[in-house]
Amino acid sequence: MPVADALAGNPKLAGDLGLADTRSQQTSGTQPASLQLVALSLCGKTARDDRHPLILSRHSRSSNSTAAGCQVNLQDSFRICRNARRRRAVLVFWDESGASLLPVVRRTWAPRGQTPVIRHRFKWKRASMATAICYGSNGGGAAVCFHHQERAYDTGTLIGALEELRGFLGGQKATLLWDGLPAHRSQAMRRWLASQRSWLVVEPLPGYAPELNPVEGLWANLKGTELANLAADDLDDIVAAAERGIQRIRATHGLAYSFLRHCGLSLW
Repeated sequence: MPVADALAGNPKLAGDLGLADTRSQQTSGTQPASLQLVALSLCGKTARDDRHPLILSRHSRSSNSTAAGCQVNLQDSFRICRNARRRRAVLVFWDESGASLLPVVRRTWAPRGQTPVIRHRFKWKRASMATAICYGSNGGGAAVCFHHQERAYDTGTLIGALEELRGFLGGQKATLLWDGLPAHRSQAMRRWLASQRSWLVVEPLPGYAPELNPVEGLWANLKGTELANLAADDLDDIVAAAERGIQRIRATHGLAYSFLRHCGLSLW
């Protein structure tokens, strides 16, 4: 067992060794970080038992669940699942995020009384990332599709990313669930989606309810592990760390489904 994991599970042992769990501080500078910090992911939360019926299990009969004040229509929930199974389509949850050269500060271990300091270049250059978590509507495994670019996403670049998603799925049909980002609702996007009905159906997630998207859990896991306390020299380092995190998530059995359960959702 790694030392950091052992200390995380035994605070008394950490105290006996003179170590304290503390939050790193950021300072700007012209030199890269001189400290190697062991970043611990603390993004996990206790899973909820109440499954939200956006994607209903077959035995669920509740119609009173709410999220962020938005009532999800029970019939719409059944319709999404039923249509995806009828079309033999993959259920795809999609979300965009970003990472800059400013470090994502997370808790770490340090000698008691010595707060770790992250020295970085204080640059605002930012990489945009998009991830799709794909679940089989009739069971089976889950897959993670990852896309990144330097500039922010607009309608044109999102269409390019969705075309790459189609290649990633190998020709399978898909039901895409995403939020109400303006680029998702633009006229150009609507026209393009209308031309893709042979393989792609889009269902919007409720507004102001990011907790219903399992990709949010993936971002938290990624930024709490590979991107935590990372004082990178350029965006290539950020992208490389993000790709390592995506590979770890792909290789960790059941992790994609844990993001789904954390949202209170179920596919069956």
